Amino acid sequence: MIIETPRLIMRPMDISDGEKVVEWRNQSRIKEMNFSDKNKILTLDGHLKWFESTRKKRIDYIVEVKESKQSIGSFNYAILEDDEFGGLLKTAEIGKYIGEKSQEGKGYASEANRYWLKYGFEIMKLDLIISTTKIVNFSNIHINEKLGYVKSKWPESLDHLSDSWLLMKLTRENWELSKLVL
Repeated sequence: MIIETPRLIMRPMDISDGEKVVEWRNQSRIKEMNFSDKNKILTLDGHLKWFESTRKKRIDYIVEVKESKQSIGSFNYAILEDDEFGGLLKTAEIGKYIGEKSQEGKGYASEANRYWLKYGFEIMKLDLIISTTKIVNFSNIHINEKLGYVKSKWPESLDHLSDSWLLMKLTRENWELSKLVL
């Protein structure tokens, strides 16, 4: 399914996006905000193997600027099947980044995020979306708060992450109340 916003096209990621995704994910500014090993260099082969192995529990999209057709970033949902975060709720963890540094600060992340949440709640029928973000990633925290996310306590088994990572949750109810329904 293609998602169209006023300025962006969001489309399913495929293997032809591999080189661009590897380029983005090997940037230190992207690595610093992810759980991945900061010293490890992601290879195209490694990315493609990972991509193929995760299709049943994950949805990845590429964000493109309509006007230029330039790919600028990625949004994803990882479906969570344990009850550590949502209990019996249908839950996914959102992931997102603008990989093209020259495209940061133009509101693309906020715009894509609003439509990605709509996709998650209306098409995927999610009940809860969680976001894990570095406590120093102030721009992401700000965007999440504007979108209705609430800072949450980590489950006891993951509390060791709380020194560096912030857990934020957005329920279907909060999303609907936030009037972000497009």
